[in-house]
Amino acid sequence: MIKFNKGFTNLNFKNKSNLLEECEKLICESDVLYPILKEIENLKRGEVSSDSTIKRSKIGSYFTSEIQQIFNYIYNHKIIIDNEIKIKLKDTLSKADAILRENLVLQSKSPLDVVKFNNVPVRYAHSIFGNKEQRWGYGLHKLSTTELGYSLCIAMMPPKYIQSYHNHTISEYTLALDQETIGFYNPEKNKKKNIAHKNEIVSFSATTPHTLYNPANSPSRNISVKIPTGLMDWKPIYDLNPIKNGHSDVLKGRTSQFDINGTKISFSIKDRYYNYDLEILELKKNSVMEDVYTKDKYFFVIEGEFLVSSGDIKKHCSKNDFIVIDKNTNFKIETKTKCRLHTVINK
Repeated sequence: MIKFNKGFTNLNFKNKSNLLEECEKLICESDVLYPILKEIENLKRGEVSSDSTIKRSKIGSYFTSEIQQIFNYIYNHKIIIDNEIKIKLKDTLSKADAILRENLVLQSKSPLDVVKFNNVPVRYAHSIFGNKEQRWGYGLHKLSTTELGYSLCIAMMPPKYIQSYHNHTISEYTLALDQETIGFYNPEKNKKKNIAHKNEIVSFSATTPHTLYNPANSPSRNISVKIPTGLMDWKPIYDLNPIKNGHSDVLKGRTSQFDINGTKISFSIKDRYYNYDLEILELKKNSVMEDVYTKDKYFFVIEGEFLVSSGDIKKHCSKNDFIVIDKNTNFKIETKTKCRLHTVINK
Protein backbone atom coordinates (compact mmCIF):
# COMPACT_ATOMS: atom_id res chain seq x y z
CA MET A 1 0.00 0.00 0.00
CA ILE A 2 1.46 3.34 -1.06
CA LYS A 3 1.64 5.98 1.64
CA PHE A 4 1.46 9.34 -0.07
CA ASN A 5 3.83 12.01 1.12
CA LYS A 6 1.60 15.09 1.47
CA GLY A 7 4.31 17.17 -0.19
CA PHE A 8 4.82 14.93 -3.21
CA THR A 9 3.88 17.73 -5.60
CA ASN A 10 6.62 19.96 -4.13
CA LEU A 11 9.74 17.86 -3.56
CA ASN A 12 13.00 19.15 -2.15
CA PHE A 13 16.12 17.02 -2.57
CA LYS A 14 19.03 17.45 -0.16
CA ASN A 15 21.61 15.91 -2.47
CA LYS A 16 22.17 13.27 -5.15
CA SER A 17 21.99 10.46 -2.61
CA ASN A 18 18.59 11.66 -1.42
CA LEU A 19 17.39 11.84 -5.05
CA LEU A 20 18.55 8.29 -5.80
CA GLU A 21 16.72 7.00 -2.72
CA GLU A 22 13.53 8.57 -4.06
CA CYS A 23 14.16 6.98 -7.47
CA GLU A 24 14.51 3.51 -5.96
CA LYS A 25 11.38 3.98 -3.85
CA LEU A 26 9.29 4.93 -6.89
CA ILE A 27 10.63 2.06 -8.99
CA CYS A 28 9.82 -0.43 -6.20
CA GLU A 29 6.29 0.99 -5.81
CA SER A 30 5.54 1.00 -9.54
CA ASP A 31 4.09 -2.54 -9.56
CA VAL A 32 0.81 -0.97 -8.44
CA LEU A 33 0.35 0.72 -11.83
CA TYR A 34 -0.26 -2.27 -14.12
CA PRO A 35 -3.45 -3.56 -12.40
CA ILE A 36 -4.91 -0.03 -12.54
CA LEU A 37 -4.24 0.18 -16.29
CA LYS A 38 -6.01 -3.14 -16.81
CA GLU A 39 -8.94 -1.87 -14.75
CA ILE A 40 -9.21 1.26 -16.90
CA GLU A 41 -9.22 -0.83 -20.11
CA ASN A 42 -12.49 -2.44 -19.03
CA LEU A 43 -14.35 0.71 -17.98
CA LYS A 44 -17.63 1.52 -19.68
CA ARG A 45 -19.49 4.79 -19.96
CA GLY A 46 -22.19 5.30 -17.36
CA GLU A 47 -20.66 2.76 -14.97
CA VAL A 48 -17.78 4.92 -13.68
CA SER A 49 -18.01 6.97 -10.50
CA SER A 50 -16.03 10.16 -10.03
CA ASP A 51 -14.71 8.81 -6.71
CA SER A 52 -13.16 5.76 -8.41
CA THR A 53 -11.58 7.93 -11.11
CA ILE A 54 -10.11 10.30 -8.51
CA LYS A 55 -8.76 7.35 -6.52
CA ARG A 56 -6.98 5.92 -9.58
CA SER A 57 -5.71 9.30 -10.75
CA LYS A 58 -4.28 10.14 -7.32
CA ILE A 59 -1.89 7.22 -7.72
CA GLY A 60 -0.99 8.24 -11.29
CA SER A 61 -0.47 11.85 -10.22
CA TYR A 62 1.80 10.79 -7.34
CA PHE A 63 4.19 9.06 -9.73
CA THR A 64 4.09 11.69 -12.49
CA SER A 65 4.62 14.60 -10.08
CA GLU A 66 7.58 12.99 -8.35
CA ILE A 67 9.27 11.73 -11.53
CA GLN A 68 8.87 15.04 -13.35
CA GLN A 69 10.54 16.80 -10.42
CA ILE A 70 13.33 14.23 -10.34
CA PHE A 71 14.14 14.77 -14.02
CA ASN A 72 13.89 18.55 -13.61
CA TYR A 73 16.32 18.41 -10.68
CA ILE A 74 18.73 16.23 -12.67
CA TYR A 75 18.61 18.70 -15.57
CA ASN A 76 18.93 21.85 -13.50
CA HIS A 77 21.79 20.51 -11.35
CA LYS A 78 23.56 18.64 -14.19
CA ILE A 79 23.49 15.38 -12.25
CA ILE A 80 24.52 12.13 -13.91
CA ILE A 81 22.64 9.00 -12.90
CA ASP A 82 22.78 5.40 -14.10
CA ASN A 83 21.05 4.89 -17.45
CA GLU A 84 19.17 1.84 -16.14
CA ILE A 85 17.53 4.01 -13.47
CA LYS A 86 16.52 6.55 -16.12
CA ILE A 87 14.93 3.84 -18.26
CA LYS A 88 12.97 2.45 -15.31
CA LEU A 89 11.80 5.92 -14.30
CA LYS A 90 10.66 6.69 -17.87
CA ASP A 91 8.77 3.39 -18.01
CA THR A 92 7.08 4.18 -14.69
CA LEU A 93 6.25 7.69 -15.87
CA SER A 94 4.72 6.30 -19.07
CA LYS A 95 2.42 3.97 -17.13
CA ALA A 96 1.41 6.70 -14.67
CA ASP A 97 0.66 9.12 -17.52
CA ALA A 98 -1.54 6.43 -19.10
CA ILE A 99 -3.58 6.23 -15.89
CA LEU A 100 -4.12 10.00 -16.04
CA ARG A 101 -5.52 9.64 -19.57
CA GLU A 102 -8.62 7.87 -18.27
CA ASN A 103 -11.49 9.43 -20.22
CA LEU A 104 -13.65 11.53 -17.87
CA VAL A 105 -16.52 11.25 -20.36
CA LEU A 106 -17.05 7.75 -18.95
CA GLN A 107 -18.53 9.42 -15.86
CA SER A 108 -21.43 10.71 -17.99
CA LYS A 109 -24.73 8.95 -18.65
CA SER A 110 -26.84 8.83 -21.80
CA PRO A 111 -28.35 10.81 -23.45
CA LEU A 112 -27.17 14.06 -21.82
CA ASP A 113 -24.94 14.67 -18.84
CA VAL A 114 -22.41 17.08 -17.32
CA VAL A 115 -18.99 16.19 -15.92
CA LYS A 116 -18.68 18.70 -13.09
CA PHE A 117 -15.31 20.34 -12.58
CA ASN A 118 -15.28 19.35 -8.90
CA ASN A 119 -15.24 15.70 -10.07
CA VAL A 120 -12.12 16.25 -12.20
CA PRO A 121 -8.93 14.70 -10.75
CA VAL A 122 -6.15 17.07 -9.72
CA ARG A 123 -2.83 16.57 -11.52
CA TYR A 124 0.13 18.83 -12.23
CA ALA A 125 2.74 19.51 -14.88
CA HIS A 126 5.99 20.71 -13.28
CA SER A 127 8.24 23.25 -14.96
CA ILE A 128 12.04 23.24 -14.97
CA PHE A 129 11.71 26.92 -14.01
CA GLY A 130 9.86 26.04 -10.80
CA ASN A 131 6.17 25.98 -9.84
CA LYS A 132 3.51 23.84 -11.49
CA GLU A 133 0.27 24.13 -13.47
CA GLN A 134 -2.91 22.13 -13.09
CA ARG A 135 -3.91 20.09 -16.15
CA TRP A 136 -6.89 17.99 -17.10
CA GLY A 137 -8.56 16.70 -20.24
CA TYR A 138 -11.52 14.97 -21.89
CA GLY A 139 -11.88 12.56 -24.77
CA LEU A 140 -14.08 13.78 -27.61
CA HIS A 141 -15.37 10.22 -27.72
CA LYS A 142 -16.65 7.53 -25.33
CA LEU A 143 -13.74 5.11 -25.31
CA SER A 144 -11.81 4.28 -22.14
CA THR A 145 -8.80 6.57 -22.55
CA THR A 146 -8.33 9.95 -24.20
CA GLU A 147 -5.58 8.83 -26.59
CA LEU A 148 -8.03 6.57 -28.46
CA GLY A 149 -9.31 9.54 -30.47
CA TYR A 150 -9.47 13.32 -30.52
CA SER A 151 -9.30 14.91 -27.07
CA LEU A 152 -9.02 18.21 -25.21
CA CYS A 153 -6.15 19.20 -22.93
CA ILE A 154 -6.68 22.16 -20.58
CA ALA A 155 -3.99 23.92 -18.55
CA MET A 156 -4.48 26.35 -15.66
CA MET A 157 -1.35 28.52 -15.65
CA PRO A 158 -0.53 30.39 -12.41
CA PRO A 159 0.45 34.07 -12.57
CA LYS A 160 3.85 34.67 -14.22
CA TYR A 161 4.18 30.93 -14.86
CA ILE A 162 6.32 29.55 -17.69
CA GLN A 163 6.19 25.94 -18.85
CA SER A 164 9.25 23.81 -19.53
CA TYR A 165 10.46 24.06 -23.10
CA HIS A 166 9.27 20.98 -25.01
CA ASN A 167 8.32 19.75 -28.47
CA HIS A 168 6.16 17.26 -30.35
CA THR A 169 6.60 15.36 -33.60
CA ILE A 170 3.39 17.01 -34.83
CA SER A 171 1.97 20.54 -34.83
CA GLU A 172 0.19 22.10 -31.85
CA TYR A 173 -2.63 24.67 -31.62
CA THR A 174 -3.38 26.29 -28.25
CA LEU A 175 -6.31 28.63 -27.63
CA ALA A 176 -5.97 31.38 -24.99
CA LEU A 177 -9.21 31.29 -22.99
CA ASP A 178 -8.81 34.10 -20.47
CA GLN A 179 -6.12 36.59 -21.39
CA GLU A 180 -2.85 37.09 -23.21
CA THR A 181 -0.58 34.04 -23.56
CA ILE A 182 2.98 34.34 -24.87
CA GLY A 183 4.55 31.55 -26.88
CA PHE A 184 8.37 31.43 -26.92
CA TYR A 185 10.13 29.13 -29.38
CA ASN A 186 13.56 28.10 -30.72
CA PRO A 187 15.44 28.69 -27.42
CA GLU A 188 18.77 27.34 -28.66
CA LYS A 189 18.87 29.61 -31.73
CA ASN A 190 17.40 33.06 -32.07
CA LYS A 191 14.65 32.88 -29.43
CA LYS A 192 11.40 34.33 -30.73
CA LYS A 193 7.91 34.90 -29.39
CA ASN A 194 4.30 35.22 -30.46
CA ILE A 195 1.47 36.69 -28.42
CA ALA A 196 -2.04 35.21 -28.49
CA HIS A 197 -4.71 37.37 -26.92
CA LYS A 198 -7.97 36.07 -25.46
CA ASN A 199 -9.85 33.97 -28.05
CA GLU A 200 -6.75 33.63 -30.26
CA ILE A 201 -4.66 30.54 -31.06
CA VAL A 202 -0.88 30.29 -30.90
CA SER A 203 0.43 27.49 -33.11
CA PHE A 204 3.77 25.71 -33.42
CA SER A 205 4.95 23.60 -36.34
CA ALA A 206 6.04 20.00 -35.82
CA THR A 207 9.23 19.55 -33.72
CA THR A 208 9.48 23.29 -32.84
CA PRO A 209 10.86 23.63 -29.27
CA HIS A 210 8.47 25.98 -27.46
CA THR A 211 6.93 27.06 -24.19
CA LEU A 212 3.95 29.10 -23.02
CA TYR A 213 4.09 31.95 -20.52
CA ASN A 214 1.32 33.64 -18.55
CA PRO A 215 2.42 37.28 -18.09
CA ALA A 216 -0.64 38.24 -16.05
CA ASN A 217 -1.02 38.64 -12.29
CA SER A 218 -3.92 36.17 -12.29
CA PRO A 219 -4.34 32.53 -13.41
CA SER A 220 -5.00 31.92 -17.07
CA ARG A 221 -6.34 28.88 -18.90
CA ASN A 222 -5.48 27.57 -22.33
CA ILE A 223 -6.93 24.65 -24.25
CA SER A 224 -5.57 22.42 -27.03
CA VAL A 225 -7.24 19.87 -29.28
CA LYS A 226 -5.11 16.73 -29.49
CA ILE A 227 -4.85 13.66 -31.65
CA PRO A 228 -3.26 10.60 -29.97
CA THR A 229 0.27 11.44 -31.13
CA GLY A 230 -0.03 14.92 -29.66
CA LEU A 231 -0.69 13.40 -26.24
CA MET A 232 1.91 10.66 -26.39
CA ASP A 233 5.01 12.31 -27.85
CA TRP A 234 5.47 15.32 -25.52
CA LYS A 235 9.21 15.64 -24.92
CA PRO A 236 10.86 18.06 -22.43
CA ILE A 237 13.92 20.21 -23.15
CA TYR A 238 16.32 17.55 -21.82
CA ASP A 239 14.89 14.83 -24.10
CA LEU A 240 13.56 16.61 -27.21
CA ASN A 241 12.28 14.91 -30.33
CA PRO A 242 14.71 15.50 -33.25
CA ILE A 243 14.27 19.11 -34.43
CA LYS A 244 13.56 19.64 -38.14
CA ASN A 245 12.29 23.21 -38.20
CA GLY A 246 10.93 25.99 -36.04
CA HIS A 247 7.87 28.08 -36.78
CA SER A 248 5.02 29.70 -34.86
CA ASP A 249 1.96 31.72 -35.77
CA VAL A 250 -1.08 33.37 -34.19
CA LEU A 251 -4.53 32.57 -35.58
CA LYS A 252 -7.50 34.89 -35.22
CA GLY A 253 -10.98 33.44 -35.58
CA ARG A 254 -13.83 34.67 -37.74
CA THR A 255 -16.65 36.31 -35.76
CA SER A 256 -20.23 35.91 -36.97
CA GLN A 257 -23.76 36.23 -35.60
CA PHE A 258 -25.02 33.12 -33.81
CA ASP A 259 -28.78 33.54 -34.43
CA ILE A 260 -30.39 35.92 -31.91
CA ASN A 261 -28.50 34.49 -28.92
CA GLY A 262 -25.08 35.96 -29.49
CA THR A 263 -21.94 35.55 -31.58
CA LYS A 264 -19.68 32.72 -32.73
CA ILE A 265 -15.90 32.78 -33.21
CA SER A 266 -14.82 30.11 -35.70
CA PHE A 267 -11.44 28.57 -36.52
CA SER A 268 -10.67 26.03 -39.25
CA ILE A 269 -7.57 23.97 -38.43
CA LYS A 270 -6.14 21.90 -41.26
CA ASP A 271 -2.61 20.62 -41.83
CA ARG A 272 -0.98 17.22 -42.39
CA TYR A 273 -1.88 16.20 -38.82
CA TYR A 274 -5.16 17.94 -37.91
CA ASN A 275 -8.46 18.59 -39.64
CA TYR A 276 -11.20 20.11 -37.49
CA ASP A 277 -13.25 23.23 -36.89
CA LEU A 278 -13.34 24.95 -33.51
CA GLU A 279 -16.09 27.27 -32.32
CA ILE A 280 -16.48 29.58 -29.34
CA LEU A 281 -20.16 30.31 -28.76
CA GLU A 282 -20.81 33.55 -26.90
CA LEU A 283 -24.37 33.51 -25.58
CA LYS A 284 -26.19 36.49 -24.11
CA LYS A 285 -27.61 36.56 -20.60
CA ASN A 286 -31.17 35.17 -20.34
CA SER A 287 -31.06 33.64 -23.83
CA VAL A 288 -32.22 30.23 -25.06
CA MET A 289 -30.40 27.95 -27.49
CA GLU A 290 -32.12 24.80 -28.80
CA ASP A 291 -30.46 22.30 -31.13
CA VAL A 292 -29.89 18.68 -32.11
CA TYR A 293 -26.79 17.19 -33.71
CA THR A 294 -26.36 14.08 -35.86
CA LYS A 295 -23.05 13.33 -34.10
CA ASP A 296 -22.16 13.20 -30.40
CA LYS A 297 -21.60 16.73 -29.12
CA TYR A 298 -19.23 18.04 -26.47
CA PHE A 299 -19.08 21.51 -24.91
CA PHE A 300 -16.43 22.87 -22.53
CA VAL A 301 -17.82 25.72 -20.41
CA ILE A 302 -15.33 28.58 -20.59
CA GLU A 303 -17.45 30.85 -18.43
CA GLY A 304 -21.03 31.55 -17.34
CA GLU A 305 -23.94 29.81 -15.65
CA PHE A 306 -26.83 28.10 -17.39
CA LEU A 307 -29.24 25.17 -17.42
CA VAL A 308 -28.90 22.46 -20.06
CA SER A 309 -31.83 20.10 -20.49
CA SER A 310 -33.32 17.34 -22.60
CA GLY A 311 -36.79 16.12 -21.69
CA ASP A 312 -36.83 15.43 -17.95
CA ILE A 313 -33.03 15.73 -17.66
CA LYS A 314 -31.92 19.09 -16.27
CA LYS A 315 -28.32 19.94 -15.42
CA HIS A 316 -26.84 23.14 -14.01
CA CYS A 317 -23.54 24.17 -15.61
CA SER A 318 -20.79 26.61 -14.71
CA LYS A 319 -17.16 27.44 -15.48
CA ASN A 320 -14.92 24.44 -16.39
CA ASP A 321 -17.79 21.93 -16.59
CA PHE A 322 -17.94 19.56 -19.57
CA ILE A 323 -21.20 18.70 -21.35
CA VAL A 324 -21.74 15.36 -23.13
CA ILE A 325 -24.72 15.10 -25.52
CA ASP A 326 -25.49 11.93 -27.47
CA LYS A 327 -26.19 12.24 -31.17
CA ASN A 328 -29.79 12.91 -32.23
CA THR A 329 -30.63 14.29 -28.78
CA ASN A 330 -32.77 17.43 -28.68
CA PHE A 331 -31.41 19.77 -26.01
CA LYS A 332 -31.88 23.28 -24.71
CA ILE A 333 -29.52 25.75 -23.04
CA GLU A 334 -31.04 28.54 -20.91
CA THR A 335 -28.46 31.07 -19.76
CA LYS A 336 -28.47 32.86 -16.41
CA THR A 337 -25.41 34.97 -17.24
CA LYS A 338 -23.34 35.75 -20.31
CA CYS A 339 -21.71 32.47 -21.36
CA ARG A 340 -18.85 31.22 -23.51
CA LEU A 341 -18.76 27.61 -24.73
CA HIS A 342 -15.96 25.78 -26.57
CA THR A 343 -16.82 23.03 -29.05
CA VAL A 344 -14.99 21.04 -31.76
CA ILE A 345 -16.32 19.73 -35.05
CA ASN A 346 -14.23 16.82 -36.35
CA LYS A 347 -14.08 16.32 -40.14
